[in-house]
Amino acid sequence: MLSEIKGFPVANPPWRVFSFSEVLMYYDGPRLSLERGPDNEMYLAWWNGIDDRVERWVCLPLSLFRLNTVLSGQMPSRYAMQHPEGGYLLVFDLDLTTDTAVRVVKTTADAIPQSSLPHPDARLNIPLPPSAQAQWSDAVAPGNAGPSASKAGESVLEMFDRIHREMPENAFDGMPTDGARNYKHYLYGWPKDAE
Repeated sequence: MLSEIKGFPVANPPWRVFSFSEVLMYYDGPRLSLERGPDNEMYLAWWNGIDDRVERWVCLPLSLFRLNTVLSGQMPSRYAMQHPEGGYLLVFDLDLTTDTAVRVVKTTADAIPQSSLPHPDARLNIPLPPSAQAQWSDAVAPGNAGPSASKAGESVLEMFDRIHREMPENAFDGMPTDGARNYKHYLYGWPKDAE
């Protein structure tokens, strides 16, 4: 029996039936896939378990950049789940006979049993097929495009100005004042140049 996941019930989930838009891993059925929401949002969906009535999927909202970071193993899977771009995960319980969502909750990785999450050191090593790269290039991360996301009609100078305004006041505290002269020291550990 699958345990109940605490979270906020989602009355109108982004999709009612898994379409398996792009299956990335298959073992006795799809185990890892990409799903696209109605507003072009992208989710990486992990198969998470099954009982006699229901199969469970944990869906991580992400951008194409984050997807490539997770699939290439640069970011551990559990870390990606614990720090989702949109600030949440979706847990889908699907009826095995009808493939429809019987329960969908918006939650966090803390609400999911630790034994159901990927091992802390587990990293994927799955190349995104070029056809999928093209197909998913226009998808967006749900809920949070990030501070550096370009706004329609915004010039480069306006973008830099907006990013600067969105940064915390103390973002540059502790930065070296001689970074231009001694960049090799700070980047590569070379001795500092004399003043």
